[in-house]
Order: sequence, then structure tokens, then C-alpha cells
Amino acid sequence: MKTKSASEVVTAARELASKFPKAVYERSPPTGCGNTTGRVIVDGETVMTGCIVGCAIKQCEPHVDGENGAYQWMKEHEHSTAGDVLKGLKIDTIEDEDLLWLCEVQEGQDGGLCWMAAAEKADASIVEFKKLDEYDRQEILNHL
Repeated sequence: MKTKSASEVVTAARELASKFPKAVYERSPPTGCGNTTGRVIVDGETVMTGCIVGCAIKQCEPHVDGENGAYQWMKEHEHSTAGDVLKGLKIDTIEDEDLLWLCEVQEGQDGGLCWMAAAEKADASIVEFKKLDEYDRQEILNHL
């Protein structure tokens, strides 16, 4: 599948959270958080490397030129935000709520939440976001 929208990345991240609800992201010193670094731990065992957004993007296979294009781009931009990664990988459609959800799930995971709890936190943030007026929504989006 070649990703065309951020909603596909959200779907992939939700699937990862469902498949590995107790997964916890462990940073890789000295690099800290990263799209392709760090370990995903489930019941004390490493099940994959990379953050939830990075793993979701890898599953979606966005089109980037070159061998291992998307993975290589993410490695070169290791500490980029979810929004910068989506734009850099030329994801065509990035809806505001998808961008916010991905940033919130990333923040939850980086803060030590298991992937399911991070996804639930992101869901709750979207509910609250929808209650805001347009000005307040834009203020939030300006900081992503």
C-alpha cells in the first residue's frame, strides 16, 4: 500500500495499539526519542524498534524515492515531529484531526503511556478539540 493520507497512518497506529496494547516505547540513549530508534517493549521483550508513529508509517509504505526511501528519510530526520514527518514524506492529505491525533499519541507514548493508553488519550483530545471554536482550534494546530 502506498500511503496517500494521514488517516491511513492513524489507522495503522490504531491497529498497532490494538495489537500491542501494553507496548511501551523505550528511548535509545543518547539519541532520545526517534522515528526509527528506541525499543518497543511488551512484557519485557523487545517486539520492534521505533515509535508508534514511525512504526505506523513504515507499515503504510509512503512513496519516497530511493532504496528504503521512507525508512531512510525518517532516519535522516530522526527527531522530527509527526507533522514534519508527514509533510516530509509527501503524504498528500493531512486533515487537522489526523495530525492532532498523531501528535497526541506520540506525546502519550513519549510520556511513558502504553500504546493503548496513548491512543485513548489521543481520542480524548480529539473529542475536546471538536468542542473548541475555530480560533482555539487554529491556535492548537499552529503549535503542532
